Amino acid sequence: MNSVLPAGKERNEFRSTEDTRGLTMQTALARELCEEFLEDVYALPHGEKLKQCLQCGTCSASCPSGAAMEFGPREIIASLRAGMLDRVLNAKTVWLCVSCYSCAVRCPAGIPLTDVMYELKRLEVDKGLAKDAAGETMAHAFAETVDRYGRNAETTLLRKYFLRTNPWHALAQIPLAIRLFFRGRLEILPRKIKGLDSLHKMLAAIEQNGRELATVCNACYVVLRKTNKYMAEDSHLRDDIRQALQAGGMDYSGNVRVRHFLEILVNDIGEARIRSRVQRDMSGWKVACYCGCQLSRPFDDLDHPEYPRLMERLVEWLGAAVVPFPLAAKCCGGMAMTTHPETGQVLTGKILKVASQRGAGCVATACPLCPINLEAYQDKVGRAVGACCQIPVLYFTQLMGIAFGLPPVELALNDNLTSLEPLLGEKVTS
Repeated sequence: MNSVLPAGKERNEFRSTEDTRGLTMQTALARELCEEFLEDVYALPHGEKLKQCLQCGTCSASCPSGAAMEFGPREIIASLRAGMLDRVLNAKTVWLCVSCYSCAVRCPAGIPLTDVMYELKRLEVDKGLAKDAAGETMAHAFAETVDRYGRNAETTLLRKYFLRTNPWHALAQIPLAIRLFFRGRLEILPRKIKGLDSLHKMLAAIEQNGRELATVCNACYVVLRKTNKYMAEDSHLRDDIRQALQAGGMDYSGNVRVRHFLEILVNDIGEARIRSRVQRDMSGWKVACYCGCQLSRPFDDLDHPEYPRLMERLVEWLGAAVVPFPLAAKCCGGMAMTTHPETGQVLTGKILKVASQRGAGCVATACPLCPINLEAYQDKVGRAVGACCQIPVLYFTQLMGIAFGLPPVELALNDNLTSLEPLLGEKVTS
């Protein structure tokens, strides 16, 4: 990607120079770009609240990956407002953001800091100024993959990423790729989305008939709800989105209610109907309920943003014991496990370590993506946190199926990377 620097300008002109009083001085070009960055950030929904930052440090104290950052989120905000663009560009802070929304939920000024971090990433890539090679490369690889296939294709994404960063690191992923492939969880050849016309008709019918859209993925839930929220709050953004959709023969006005499947089970299906389906004695199961960081954040109308209870209620109805688990809403590291593994391994390791220390026999998740981090790297994360992190991990619907007496083959338990056979007391076969 081409840089916005004028001819003859060097990147080191963005680096700070120190005067005799130790004050950071900036080039005029850097200040001009910083103003442009700030304008784009302020244009975000609620982005103007950045001006209300109290510099209290709540965001930095809340950040799970803050220890790996040169400058915390608080300092990034202060640097932007002071025109010190070089501090922002030379730091990996925005690329170490794991999008857990802890900062946004806890901020007393209501600053949507996670969205600010997303915007800074986009601007850095767009201007060709990103200094974090891993983050920028992953961003390009993901955009290219989705643009070509209409969906994420893991093998293609990681092939692009590792070939552009360090091909030798790809070799270390081969054993995991083989395990995932033989469990039906990884496709070697990418596939384009099929039946787009049917999808368009289905989504149009949902909106026209006032129906609801359910998702089983935390990240999808957050993105879909944010889309509705921002379309409702920003008429210009809504018009831009609708224009883009209409150019492709689609339209959406933001009226579909988005719900997570876990919430539907607890609030709509309810305790009585779920208890009536239980066939297996689950009293010996001790479960750590891991909801992840994006089930109850940034939208806190679904569950408590820090101590979610939805899954705990469900597990109790199944007859299993809920282990007190204070990290239920902490982040597992997400994509940082690939782009910044030293950070991702610690975040995942803390979750598994605490679950084991609390006496859990397994970890149940509310998102199907989290188990990849929690299952696939237990040896590595154990070394990162200096503790045994060997513990079975399963999706909450698999736990329901076990309680309902469904055979393991119907629950795809053999596709899990961690064995549930000790808990089940039987052999799991495909």
